[in-house]
Amino acid sequence: MRFAVIPFGLLLVPTVGASAWLALQACGLRVPFSTAVLEWCEAAPDRAVLGQLAREETQTQALRARIAALEKALALTQCLAVAPEPPAHAQRAGPRSL
Repeated sequence: MRFAVIPFGLLLVPTVGASAWLALQACGLRVPFSTAVLEWCEAAPDRAVLGQLAREETQTQALRARIAALEKALALTQCLAVAPEPPAHAQRAGPRSL
């Protein structure tokens, strides 16, 4: 039985090495039993998308700053409520007789 362990052990080493090489060749590694993916390669389209994302985030921050400034200006605005004039033709209803 011991004689079988050594060849299987030696066969295991290149098998693990080949699996690692195939995983590294794909520029990413999926973590087993998880949805996480470790990636380290960026293609040209990925860089373009990341650049566009950075521009969109900058624009988002600028818009949020503008919204905050407008909300502050609106909060500092004091409005006076003016009661409407009663209608001229309204008459008081007197006691009703049955």
